[in-house]
Amino acid sequence: MKKSDLVVATIILVLAVGCKTYKLPDAKLKPSLICGYNVCQPGNIGTVFHFYKKPFSLEVDNIKTPKDIAASVIGHTFPAADMYGDRALSCSYHTANPFGDNDIVNLVNPTGRKFDYLRTEKLELNVNATVQANMEQIKKLNPGNPNLLQIEAKLTAAYSKINNQELTIQGLYSEWGLSSEAIEKLIKEDGFEDCKKFLKEKNYQIITAIGLVYFDMSFNETNLAKIASDLQTELATQYGVKGEIAIAFKKEVHQNLKASTKGGYQIVVWRHVGVSDLVLLRAEKSK
Repeated sequence: MKKSDLVVATIILVLAVGCKTYKLPDAKLKPSLICGYNVCQPGNIGTVFHFYKKPFSLEVDNIKTPKDIAASVIGHTFPAADMYGDRALSCSYHTANPFGDNDIVNLVNPTGRKFDYLRTEKLELNVNATVQANMEQIKKLNPGNPNLLQIEAKLTAAYSKINNQELTIQGLYSEWGLSSEAIEKLIKEDGFEDCKKFLKEKNYQIITAIGLVYFDMSFNETNLAKIASDLQTELATQYGVKGEIAIAFKKEVHQNLKASTKGGYQIVVWRHVGVSDLVLLRAEKSK
């Protein structure tokens, strides 16, 4: 290739990358605004897959932190022929997830990189329906609790306090991936044998890293997490309520916000790799 042709090709590539945007709720943002670079590339093992048209959205059931979200996707798999990124399956024939808590690590921005997605939204809740949804869960986890009327009143008061308020939504970005130790074990077949066998026989790709967008929401400078935490503490200590009330509370709020889809956690990019590439990496490391 001539030098002039190479320059033209490079310019075209840069322009193409520069035109790409991630389609978040109510906004299309360039990678540079979200992660700080022209291309968001979490980790270094595998091929980068960008969710430009539609982010990979996640629920918040039993999820407490961005790391929990990351652990629900990293180390999971999808068919090699499916490049739409609409699923994340376990990398195992026998366990829900062969990778443990120590196998998932933060790569960049542990507390989240703030990006230009600061906006306000009015929370419009059907308080009665929302409270009843929470009460159904509480009754299942707390059969025979004599304080149900007081618990319902506390929930109603908490939701009513924030209903119809203007809240501020701040976009945050962080990157998570498999630890270097987990990657080494996977490459050298010194662990996760069942996962390796699963990938080979199914011809699946494993997700090694993600770029995660999530939202920090606050009411009159009071963080939603604190409101939920205070409610959890009061119901547990004064009325003997068992279960993750804070999670249920936040979930109901999230689901009523246009600015956060399915809980407010979205993957905009991930890396994936198949067995054939892992074999090549093993060969390189053996030299």
